[in-house]
Amino acid sequence: MSPIPTAEELLAGPRGRRLCWQMLQTGPLLQGANVDPLTVRRAVKAVVASLRDADMASDQIFKALRRSVDAAMYWQPPDDDDIRLRDAEVAGMLSPVAEALLHAAPTTWWPTPVALDRQRVVRFLPDDDAAQPPILSGVGARLQAWRADQQRRNMNHRAIRDGLDPRVPADRFETVSGWWWSTPTRWEVPATSRDRADIGPLGLWLVEDFGGWSRAVSWPLITEREPRVYEVVDPQSWAELVRQHPFDVTESRWPDWKRATGRAGTWLVPDWPAVAEKFDAVHVTVYAYLTTAGSAVPVRDDSATVMAGWAPDETFWLTDVMRLGGEPTMWASCQGDEWTAAVG
Repeated sequence: MSPIPTAEELLAGPRGRRLCWQMLQTGPLLQGANVDPLTVRRAVKAVVASLRDADMASDQIFKALRRSVDAAMYWQPPDDDDIRLRDAEVAGMLSPVAEALLHAAPTTWWPTPVALDRQRVVRFLPDDDAAQPPILSGVGARLQAWRADQQRRNMNHRAIRDGLDPRVPADRFETVSGWWWSTPTRWEVPATSRDRADIGPLGLWLVEDFGGWSRAVSWPLITEREPRVYEVVDPQSWAELVRQHPFDVTESRWPDWKRATGRAGTWLVPDWPAVAEKFDAVHVTVYAYLTTAGSAVPVRDDSATVMAGWAPDETFWLTDVMRLGGEPTMWASCQGDEWTAAVG
């Protein structure tokens, strides 16, 4: 189990701040009210008191976590709430909520490593697509394809920046939206999250840039041997992964990540084929997500990275170490609002 962050560390990340703010939104005091400091302080007291009731707090916390993930948008500037929450005075008022969350019974699993005995892969199903099982072999080749695709995207964006692409004027380079993820998702690298008895796989509920699907399928996965897992537990461990395996994506990420973070400069992500030579998987704890995602995390003096496109408790599997461990479960919802196991 990784160390629990401090309230200050939780509030240093945009997703952590948004989590605490959403905790206030789940109560009645800020619903339709003129939000002023006195109202916020009263709402804070009410939330802190509610977190002492583990049964009531569990649903309250999960809804706030989900809304924080839903609000992550790294291809555009932060929304009004995220901008407002950057203010030190506003964030300071949320400190009691952060402190209470860190010690609430429903969050005790947030710093835990990957739960190997409860891993589920989720596939959302557009329209009438059939539930095809995940492809769990040949991951190495798909990672190499990811690297080649990123190099091509860098070249295309460089051509736009240098005015060599007649389709896009050079002075519009910073308005171009590119590939904002720091994951290898595009190439169908298996990604899993833990299954919870009360709600099913977390991957159903916690999704950045959710596509509004109403059908999904999940499969249990098991490992064929003891995997080598890199645990991302905080911004420093994410930066270290990038530092040890750097891949320059400045050209393709610059416009989006500058809009999202306000930083201009060199951008790096993990070189996933290189990471796969040392690790079978990379797991991001819930606290790592809340303290890291969406921030410009320094890697070296002249470079930074962003954790983007991840989800709390998500694990990406970089080698052919996984296999199906049982039958699939179909899921249905009303545009992803509440997921329930489909009957029949």
